[in-house]
Amino acid sequence: MNNIYGLTVAFGLSILMLATNAYSQGNKGQEVLCYPKQTQDNYHVKLKDNKHIVALNQGSFSVIEKEVNNQEQGSVSSEVLSKACHEYLIRFRDKESNPRYEARVYFDFDQSALTAASKEILDEIVSQHHHGNVLSIKGHTDSTGSEYYNHNLGLERAKRVATYLNNRGIELSELQTESFGESTPLESNSTASGRSMNRRVMVSM
Repeated sequence: MNNIYGLTVAFGLSILMLATNAYSQGNKGQEVLCYPKQTQDNYHVKLKDNKHIVALNQGSFSVIEKEVNNQEQGSVSSEVLSKACHEYLIRFRDKESNPRYEARVYFDFDQSALTAASKEILDEIVSQHHHGNVLSIKGHTDSTGSEYYNHNLGLERAKRVATYLNNRGIELSELQTESFGESTPLESNSTASGRSMNRRVMVSM
C-alpha cells in the first residue's frame, strides 16, 4: 500500500467512524457497508458495545481489520456519510430493536443497469429483510435532458431496483417505487462529479 493510498484509506475510515457515531445515538447497534469514490474497495464498519470493528475489503480478501474505541461524542449528519461513500448501506436498530435501513446505489450516465456494488448492497438488504416491512425506493437523475425524460429515467431506475429485490424474494407489495427525476440533487449538476452523485436510487425502511 503506497503512502497516498494509505492516507486515503485512513481518511476514509475516519470519516466512516464519525458517520457511524451519528447513527449510534439512541440505537443498540448499526452497521455500514461503504463503497468510496474512485476505488473498487469497500469499507465494512460495525458498531458494537461502543466499539467500531473496521475492515477494508478488496474483493473477497480483508486487508485491514482493527478495533477502534468510540470516543466521538458529537453528532455528524448523514451528509458526511454521503460524501465519503458513493454507494452505501446503513443498517441499524432503534430502541425497540426494530431493524431499519438506508441505502444508496449508483447508476452510469443515462443508464438503469445495476453496478456490481449495487447488487452487493441490495443482496445485503434481501438477507436481512423481514416479511411485512415495506421498502421505499426513490429514483433520481442528474439534470441532463428534459424534466419529463428524467422523471421516467428515475422511475426506471427505481423499478430496476425493485425488480432485483423481488427476484430475490421480497414481495412486490413490500416495494414502493417513486421518481424524483432531477428535482432533488445531492450535488451541483454543473460538474461531472456532481452529476455522478445525483444519478442514484435511495432505498429506505
